Formats: sequence, C-alpha cells, structure tokens
Amino acid sequence: MLKKLVILIILVIIVGLGVFFIFEKEEPAIKTSSTIVSDPDKKICDGKGNCTTEAKYQEYLNA
Repeated sequence: MLKKLVILIILVIIVGLGVFFIFEKEEPAIKTSSTIVSDPDKKICDGKGNCTTEAKYQEYLNA
C-alpha cells in the first residue's frame, strides 16, 4: 500500500509540473510599449575623436 501511495505522489508531482510548464505565460524579451527617450546633452562620438551633442546630431540627420 505504501509503495502505491509513493508512486501516486510521484505521478501527481510529474503531471503537475508538466501542466505548470505548459501553461506558463511567456514574457516577451522586449516590451512593445517602450519609448525611446533621448537626452539632448548626451555626447555622441564617431570613434575618431569627433564628438557632438544628441540635439545637433538629430538636426544633422533631419537636414
């Protein structure tokens, strides 16, 4: 009787974990509602020592 009870408990645990992992909601890695906030005083450098601010860089891109 004890052996049957142990087997039943093990089966319940295995089935319970299976159901839990099947129905677990997956979270997206990147939130779709995130917004990009830019700091106009942030420095952007090109690797050659030429640095400019974010605001001037955006003006350059939009020109």
